[in-house]
Amino acid sequence: MPAPTISSEDLWALYESLDRNGYKTAQQLGLNHAGLQKRLNRIKAKKDASKGPVLPTFPAEDLPTSDIVGFMAKRFRQRWEHQQAKKWFEIKLPDGPFGLMMWGDPHLDSNGCNWPLLERHIEIAKQPGIYSLNVGDTLDNWPHGSKLIKLYAHSDQSTDTARRLAEYFLCEAGINWLVVLLGNHDLWPGHNSIKSIVKKPVVCEDWGARFVLKASGVPFRVWASHNFPGHSEHNTLHGLQKTATKKEECDLYVAGHTHNWAIHQEESASRGFVYWLARTRGYKYLDDHAMHLGHDPQEEGASVLAVCNPKAASMSGQMQLFADVETGADYLKWLRS
Repeated sequence: MPAPTISSEDLWALYESLDRNGYKTAQQLGLNHAGLQKRLNRIKAKKDASKGPVLPTFPAEDLPTSDIVGFMAKRFRQRWEHQQAKKWFEIKLPDGPFGLMMWGDPHLDSNGCNWPLLERHIEIAKQPGIYSLNVGDTLDNWPHGSKLIKLYAHSDQSTDTARRLAEYFLCEAGINWLVVLLGNHDLWPGHNSIKSIVKKPVVCEDWGARFVLKASGVPFRVWASHNFPGHSEHNTLHGLQKTATKKEECDLYVAGHTHNWAIHQEESASRGFVYWLARTRGYKYLDDHAMHLGHDPQEEGASVLAVCNPKAASMSGQMQLFADVETGADYLKWLRS
């Protein structure tokens, strides 16, 4: 019986439709299986030759977009919860009067850092009932790629020594730290990372933190910032006062940064609260930059001590601030006795 006439395309299509079963195709067409296989091999060879190179198929380079969107949504929720938890976080302290030592900009590795005064204040800060807040600029940390990096040439301390000084101050000196802020010098892309030095559970925050110190059931609200927005040549505390009158109510607003000090207590009659403003001077007592600008250095207020008395009968009596931390420490001793 002569083989039926069928084109190569029709033969291949029929072969594929029959699940590549050569026997079934041959039977369907009434062909010899070996002859059919030869024809199919010739057709396949022509098809493969016409296709050109056969390239590999790679797995997808990244996750499906829907998975990425889901992950980003989950990450945002986590970051949002983290941020919200840091708004007015609470620090519980033992009952009774206590002190909050607010350290002015230390600049520990600067040739101008007043280490004799700093060491005296470290000993005071070890007194029972005194806790500490660092308002920032722990080191000079002059930034890479900046004209300020040349100032390192005038420093007697290497970057390794600077880190050792920060580790001593923040971890080894016996200071009872609660919060450490990162000022502009700390946040510059310099040689040392203060955040990597600070050990938990101490809270370490960029630039500012708002928290509540709670003792004997009485809350003391503190808004600490390396600096507050707003400046006036006539009022050292202008930025803090602006925050106190326009933002949230606190017992204490504290800043550093400008290397001068001032303290002020006031009652807001319209809002019904008493508050303190404090700016700390810091420990950079030899400052060529300030001298070139004609700023005479202050001698007091390197740090400021807030003494809090939960048992006080009045709002104004619940907190007292001392630019002389030694006098403030003596007052705290008397209260605790």
